[in-house]
Amino acid sequence: MRTCISVSSTFIAGHRLPRELSTKCSNIHGHNYRVRVKVCRDGETPWVMDLDKLYEILNNISRDLDHAYILAQDQEEVPNAKNVRLPIKIASAEELARWFMDMFENHGIKGVIYVEVCETDNYCASIER
Repeated sequence: MRTCISVSSTFIAGHRLPRELSTKCSNIHGHNYRVRVKVCRDGETPWVMDLDKLYEILNNISRDLDHAYILAQDQEEVPNAKNVRLPIKIASAEELARWFMDMFENHGIKGVIYVEVCETDNYCASIER
C-alpha cells in the first residue's frame, strides 16, 4: 500500500522564454506561480512525514524566487531587478518543476514522486517519478 501527502505554496516571479520557443512569452512577464509537491511512502504505516515540515521546506526553497526575475543559465540579467539565476536551460515551468524536484532531494526529502508548477490556474507543468 502507498500513502501520500501533498502541499502547495505560491510565489510571484518574472521570467521570459527564448524567442525561438515563444514570441509572446519571450517578452519579460510574470506569474503568480503555484507549486505542489507530493511525497509517498510504501508500506502499512499510514505516516509519510510532518505536513508542516514539508510545507516549510517548500516555502524555504521558493523564498528566494519570490518577487524575483528568474534567469536560466545563459540569460542576461535585468538591470535593477532581483535576479535569481538557476541551473536550468530555460526559465520555463517545466524546468522549474525539475529544479524543485532536485531541491527537495537536496533537502533530504525521500519519496518525492510529483512536482507541479503552475503559471496560472490553467497552465501547469509537472514532473513525476
